[in-house]
Amino acid sequence: MTWTPISKAYVFSTLLGDPVPVGVIVKDEGIFSFAYAKSWLANPIAYALDPLHIPLDTQTFQSNRLFGVLADSLPDNWGQRVILATHKQAPANEIEWLLSARGRGVGALAFSASRSKVQPSNTPPKLSDLDRVLTAMDDIQASRPVDDPELIHLIEYGSSFGGARPKTIIQHEDTEWLAKLSRHDDTFDQIGAEAASLAMAKQLGLDVPNFQVHMSGKRPVLLVSRFDRESGQPSAHYLSGQSALATRKIQESDFAKDYSYQGLATVIRKLSSQPKQDLTELFTRMAFNVAIGNTDDHLKNHGFLFKPDQGWSLAPAFDLLPHPNQIAQHAIGIGVNGRSSTISNLLSRSSAFGLSDQQANRIVDQVLSIADEAHHYFGQYGVPETDNRVLSGICQRFSEDDAGTGPSP
Repeated sequence: MTWTPISKAYVFSTLLGDPVPVGVIVKDEGIFSFAYAKSWLANPIAYALDPLHIPLDTQTFQSNRLFGVLADSLPDNWGQRVILATHKQAPANEIEWLLSARGRGVGALAFSASRSKVQPSNTPPKLSDLDRVLTAMDDIQASRPVDDPELIHLIEYGSSFGGARPKTIIQHEDTEWLAKLSRHDDTFDQIGAEAASLAMAKQLGLDVPNFQVHMSGKRPVLLVSRFDRESGQPSAHYLSGQSALATRKIQESDFAKDYSYQGLATVIRKLSSQPKQDLTELFTRMAFNVAIGNTDDHLKNHGFLFKPDQGWSLAPAFDLLPHPNQIAQHAIGIGVNGRSSTISNLLSRSSAFGLSDQQANRIVDQVLSIADEAHHYFGQYGVPETDNRVLSGICQRFSEDDAGTGPSP
């Protein structure tokens, strides 16, 4: 008997309480088609999943790739490893991957093979389950299958989250937290480094989620509160920066144009209900990423939230930490010199963020002042002194006279 992969999924929103049908996604001969449900279009509180590329409309949208806002719900490297370790049969296509995750990914979308109902999601593990979850995640890192049904139930919930690093979702203090783990091949203390970077960003006034470091035995785990949940329930719809810019093939010239922080600024102007605030926030984040050497700042590490009572806004910052092996170039464009990690490049297009030269220089001065204290922050979060010297050296690599160089001609 020939097995035919599933080629259709119904899309639901869980933002307004119980799952509500939004539309349907179909894959046919390599082409993806999406159409909003008539009932959704008639709903007075309906919102576009992606106003820039699939606005609320009766037409059927088509693409040779899964629409970005739906792809944001796909499990990434780590999530795929979890699903492959806990399922007997691997998903055959993007539609099956969307259907395979039994938890809830970022945002408020759910997917079902049924047009009328969504399978209940698993409940997230509690903090008291963390030791057992870590054991299962160690098995996955070692490419060992996980056969215990209870463990499978515990680790499946976080399988829809992106990224290559091991992570899961934990219920703690009446909210959901993303629990981030170290890896056996880490070359420095990434948990302590990320916690310290979040602390510096918070001190700077950047919008970052609540976080805490929890010790599981002698093993540190970084807990970062979900910014798309309130009391465990979906509170926001999510659109990644990559999906908002609908990136395809990237050429080097794109890093000085769309595939950049300036590209994200353009999205803010089109979507945000608070553009001035979000533009200043984005510029400050860019300056902070340059200062601490966070060069893994690709477009999936930026996003936008939609809340029914507030509209669209820039999502809080996440995945902030130095990357010692690559500090010269960022993942996306910084200024007129593309991805180059310099203060002059950082300042070269401050006007794209609605800032004067004086305002931009003031922000950079504030960022560098915090970065100069990096050794204290890394030490506060237990980063070993050998790692601390390297990481704080990166954060302090810009001399004082670099800060006021002003925009490049």
